[in-house]
Amino acid sequence: MKRFTSMVSALLLLLTLTGTMNGAALEGTVLTVAERGFSADIPSDFQVFAAEADANTTGIFSYDLMINSTDPEAGRVFLSIFSVYDDVMRRMKTASLSDLFLSAEISEVESHGDVVVGNWSAVNPQSQNVTVLALTTPDLRVSGGSYDIASWSLDEDVQVLMVSTADRNITEKLIGTLKIK
Repeated sequence: MKRFTSMVSALLLLLTLTGTMNGAALEGTVLTVAERGFSADIPSDFQVFAAEADANTTGIFSYDLMINSTDPEAGRVFLSIFSVYDDVMRRMKTASLSDLFLSAEISEVESHGDVVVGNWSAVNPQSQNVTVLALTTPDLRVSGGSYDIASWSLDEDVQVLMVSTADRNITEKLIGTLKIK
């Protein structure tokens, strides 16, 4: 019986090896989510909290962060850092993709009564101008009744959407130093 088992094992190994040599090659692409580092300069009295990671069926993987000051009056910043894996969106230019996400977010908040009242710009680490929209809101949970919102590309496959109730200096510094590694 032992000899029979050895012979069957050898035969299976031989079939596997010869079948592999004569078979077609498999080539293609797969989408993966990779862990990457990020960095930004924030004041020492601010703390970063991971809000949630979300892979959804719309072709986007996002990782949300909340940056809060220990002083409630100093504001907070919400960042959604996301990678796009939808075939159509991946073919878009990064600036167009950022505009698309910002437009969608603006449409959503305007439907709740928020109003764009101005804009300003900051320069990101890639020396690109990032347009920041200033909004007012009737939502009493938003300290001061106003906030800033922006969307830009961190690199070819990573975008960021930022909502900030922090002052302009903090928001501008965050935009100017936020990098993906």
